[in-house]
Amino acid sequence: MIIEIRNVGFINKGAELMLLAIIEKLRTKYPKIKLTMNATDAKYTDRAKLGLYQTVRFKKYGITWDVLLKFVPKRLRDRFGLVIDSEVDIILDAAGFKYSDQWGEYSTVQLAKDIQRWKKQDTKYIMMPQAFGPFESTEIKMAFTTIMNNADLVYARDLISYNYINDLIGKQDNIKMSPDFTNLLKGNVPKDFDSNNNKICIVPNVRMLDKTSFDNPDSYQHFMANCLKILIKVNAKPFFLIHEGNEDLKLAKEIMSIANEKVNIVVESDPLKIKGIIGTCDAMIGSRFHGLVNALSQGVPVIATGWSHKYKMLLQDYNFPKGLLPVSLTNVEIEEALSVILDNNLKKVVKMNIENSASTQKKLVENMWQEIYTILDEKY
Repeated sequence: MIIEIRNVGFINKGAELMLLAIIEKLRTKYPKIKLTMNATDAKYTDRAKLGLYQTVRFKKYGITWDVLLKFVPKRLRDRFGLVIDSEVDIILDAAGFKYSDQWGEYSTVQLAKDIQRWKKQDTKYIMMPQAFGPFESTEIKMAFTTIMNNADLVYARDLISYNYINDLIGKQDNIKMSPDFTNLLKGNVPKDFDSNNNKICIVPNVRMLDKTSFDNPDSYQHFMANCLKILIKVNAKPFFLIHEGNEDLKLAKEIMSIANEKVNIVVESDPLKIKGIIGTCDAMIGSRFHGLVNALSQGVPVIATGWSHKYKMLLQDYNFPKGLLPVSLTNVEIEEALSVILDNNLKKVVKMNIENSASTQKKLVENMWQEIYTILDEKY
């Protein structure tokens, strides 16, 4: 059985976490499985270290390369780790948040074309838990309807996403709900991480700048800078943890400049070590979705800001809706809001509620995998 894991990668650490979570569950259940990624989704060296084959499915210079590869003997393709589209038995799409007006029409329209081809060649298609909608564009509405009518399983990650789908096409048996599935992964704490002097991690997100609109274009930076100053004032030992690339690193430095303060910046490329670091923290202030999942799934209280409905619903899933703050708060209001992670008595209650919710969320994800296994067993 050949399974392609779609729309994951290695730059965005949330996407890499989803990839690792899928690999872990599939290889545990099906030890002899062959896993593949689209050749254009990541570098060969990154795929190779995880033992992933590469699906060749792209056009360049007017040539459809996977059609040409059909004429290459299979044993030769296997030697070079190449898979063609028609050989894939199952596709697991772990886009996270891609099929929405907020991301434009291209991805949804292209998928609608692809899924009809996969249906004809009996390739099963499963959408892993992710956020969907809104759907206002006529072209996106038509394309997404085609996707839903041809998908074998679709998991909305939250109730708002689920309702966006139902409002568009009505309830269907293949459309279900399940929380983010990276919550089952275990983190690894780096040996050189100083947990005694890095207690509250701040995880910035550059998408807060281009996916939101504020009266003051620097509102987000000033909000985070005010949080940083408050944490330093009470000796909470804050530090920045970079969850995705140089843009977030640049943003962290800008926030420190606005606050006129300097703290440690931890840059770690291994997403499991990032999760391990978060697990040692007293609390987290952040805007990266999977950074928040990393914290909440380990019982670490959070103060969150976000740019889409997925943040609001995540905090509700973990029974802490008050943890999501608007960046328009005054400094006094921010200080009051941070009391839930700075006051030990308040934090104890919040932490207990989050831990209880985390246990429930993990059970829901395990149930989801059992449903997915049922479809995979048909091909195995």
